[in-house]
Amino acid sequence: MPARSYTIRANIWIRKGDYERAMSDLNEAFRLDPGYPSAFSNRGYIEMKQGEYGRAMADFNEAIRLNPKDAFALHNRCAIWEVKGDDDHAIADYTAAIQANPKLARAHFDRGSIRMKQGDYERAIADFDEVIRVGSRPLAGNAYYLRGLVFEKREDYERAIADFSKVIQLAPQFAETYSHRADCWSLKGQPERAAADYKQASKLAPPRGKATQRKPSSESGLTTSTPQ
Repeated sequence: MPARSYTIRANIWIRKGDYERAMSDLNEAFRLDPGYPSAFSNRGYIEMKQGEYGRAMADFNEAIRLNPKDAFALHNRCAIWEVKGDDDHAIADYTAAIQANPKLARAHFDRGSIRMKQGDYERAIADFDEVIRVGSRPLAGNAYYLRGLVFEKREDYERAIADFSKVIQLAPQFAETYSHRADCWSLKGQPERAAADYKQASKLAPPRGKATQRKPSSESGLTTSTPQ
């Protein structure tokens, strides 16, 4: 088989979580084509998942050197930047990944999350808007939730309530969403609606100080690099 075929099969093993077989196929891909960009991307992903960040960074760097528009490698290198606490480099790579693939909703979501953490609310909202426009249902639900938190921080309670309501529609089992919407109802002077949401939150989880579930779970990040 050519290097591309081994890499495609490695993708399948990665999606199944069988990294040993995936690495075996990637080794064959490298034997046939030592400069195959997608093989570097996928090996870097496996190394990252195994906590070998130095090796993963080296493989992502090489993949990007060989193919500067490898959105997969750019996106996953961001995860290493975040582990290192380097948000500026992470944002730069998320931006490059988005330029390479404007419909890469996960990159918009992750960049928006960093911008939200930094207090860059306008650009965070823009990223979450894009996730909602093009993302899958689980990821869009998270975008509504985080955008709702931004609106709540900005005291735009009407928009916050709208977003929290959308999250409840998509994932009604998360207590924190009801708690935040209740806070907004209370601050808008609607105590009866607030009380109803607080009651529902208490049914779903312990008091907020003891709750372990903060928001709906997001879909997993990018897992494979499509061979070119």
